[in-house]
Amino acid sequence: EGVVYLLDAKGTVMTSSDRFIAAPEAGHGIPEAQRSPPEAATPDPALLQAVAGHRLTEFAAVGTDGVERLYSSANIQNGSLFIVFGMPAAKAISWGHYQTIAFIVGPIIMLLLAVAGALLGGELLISRGIRALQSAVDAYSRDELSVRVDVGRSALEIRQFAQAFAGMAERISLREGELRRSLDEKDALLREVHHRVKNNLQIVTSFLNLQAKSVADPAARHVLAEARMRVRALSIVHRYLYESADVRYVDFVSLVRTLGEQIARVDDLAARGIALEVTVEPVPIPGSAAVPVALFITEALSNAAQHAFPDGRTGTIRLSLTADGGDALLEIADDGIGMPGADPGQWPAGIGLSLMRAFARQLEGELKIDGPPATRVALRFPLRIDTETRTDEAE
Repeated sequence: EGVVYLLDAKGTVMTSSDRFIAAPEAGHGIPEAQRSPPEAATPDPALLQAVAGHRLTEFAAVGTDGVERLYSSANIQNGSLFIVFGMPAAKAISWGHYQTIAFIVGPIIMLLLAVAGALLGGELLISRGIRALQSAVDAYSRDELSVRVDVGRSALEIRQFAQAFAGMAERISLREGELRRSLDEKDALLREVHHRVKNNLQIVTSFLNLQAKSVADPAARHVLAEARMRVRALSIVHRYLYESADVRYVDFVSLVRTLGEQIARVDDLAARGIALEVTVEPVPIPGSAAVPVALFITEALSNAAQHAFPDGRTGTIRLSLTADGGDALLEIADDGIGMPGADPGQWPAGIGLSLMRAFARQLEGELKIDGPPATRVALRFPLRIDTETRTDEAE
């Protein structure tokens, strides 16, 4: 339904499509019913002259048949000839819509199909396998090393990674089992060592008891009693070490109460009218610090029981162990007569005070003694300490 014109340099129609689209042979050319008569579709001569003058290349015009057409022109023969093609506007617009749909919707459909294919392939080959690996990692973080990774038909690299992951988890599980068995054996051996040390210390205590019964000198009997008390304190520490659920830490709540009951019984505090008040928080005292702390408590309580209430005086001894940040605070205070003089340098340098200072240095702690009136012994020490490097000082 289009028409074609050949123009000369002046815009005159030299020939039109009806001269060459209808071939004389039967079966060739455009059927008569589909032809547009060039005479009825010819644009206004002024428009054709404008085309020949290079002033117009595309335009719309209505022919004598009343049909609006869209025209486009092209120059040939170096400007001496022009071709003008016209097509009904309705057909041109429909063709343009079709072309628009073809050029826009087609690529969009192809893009959507490509994205869908990529998503499906990524889900089947990559994403599902990665999610399975993530689930396995979460299980391993919960110490569930028996979980195995099922990545289905994922990509070869994902399957290889899952196999390596499973092999690594199996080796870790085997190694962890070996370590647990080794730790259990060492824990059992350590408990046995503490048990035997406790039994041996009890034997030493029995020897000291027998020796004390054979000594008539009161001063010697007193010295043996103090030695027996210190050995018994060591025995109590080792007892709680092997009875503890975790040999790295000691149940100091029970340990301090046991020490207090022992000293109260040895020094007969109840009969003398002396009350012992114990306040102990569950402070995580490491096992390496248990011995110096227990011996410090023993010395401080014994000093208070033996020297704070002479001549039948009555009163109260208070023992407290609390946590203060990363430190432990141990206090033994009494309402007795107090130390002689306000200057600690003037106090008698007894073995008990010397031992307390040595234990404080071993614990890397700060020792303060206040009095008179009364006496307060305070020891602040860190909960994370290395007492092994300071055992020589206590010796």
